[in-house]
Amino acid sequence: MRNYKPIETAPKDGTHIILASMEDDGTIGESFGPMMWFAEANNPPFQHINGIWMTPNKDMAWSICDPDGAPTHWSKMDSVQ
Repeated sequence: MRNYKPIETAPKDGTHIILASMEDDGTIGESFGPMMWFAEANNPPFQHINGIWMTPNKDMAWSICDPDGAPTHWSKMDSVQ
């Protein structure tokens, strides 16, 4: 099981991490990784927000404003226990 932490504490320094959305019951809904923060990028539906979580090759993005389930938690890539 991964050790998830609140998204507000996620590193924004280029570190590759796993992002997840936590359900109301405490279970993980979706998770994606590796992801990293791109401060200068944005996603067209959320252009009012600077910065977005993306895969290193930029083929997938996950915004903190995603109405379908924004990432709420993160984990280190190697923190499987």
